[in-house]
Amino acid sequence: MPALLGRLRDGGPHAGGIRGYPLERVYQEVAQLGRHVHWTHTEVMSFDHAERRRWLRAVLAQAERD
Repeated sequence: MPALLGRLRDGGPHAGGIRGYPLERVYQEVAQLGRHVHWTHTEVMSFDHAERRRWLRAVLAQAERD
């Protein structure tokens, strides 16, 4: 267990959270949410990572249905 925790803390291949999440992907998510629901950068960035991803999935699913 200590070895696994050490890898997580060091950003190893199984690091959790958004560490290592591509910055370009964040920009795309913010742009898509802003475009579809007209939220500002500040509003979108006030969401935590998981919430932003949930909203993006919901918005894109709705756009596919329309």
